[in-house]
Amino acid sequence: MADVAASDGVGHACMVGIFLFIHRWAVNCCCWIFFVVGLVGLIVNALVDFAV
Repeated sequence: MADVAASDGVGHACMVGIFLFIHRWAVNCCCWIFFVVGLVGLIVNALVDFAV
């Protein structure tokens, strides 16, 4: 019974590790998307101001 609990614990740890890895990657991806959109927005805004 202890072996089953141990393997279950390892499996659970793996699941949590994978989830955290994906979660971190997703957060980084979102941060990059917001950064790029913000940067493009600033550039477009500057170009519009310059053109006008």
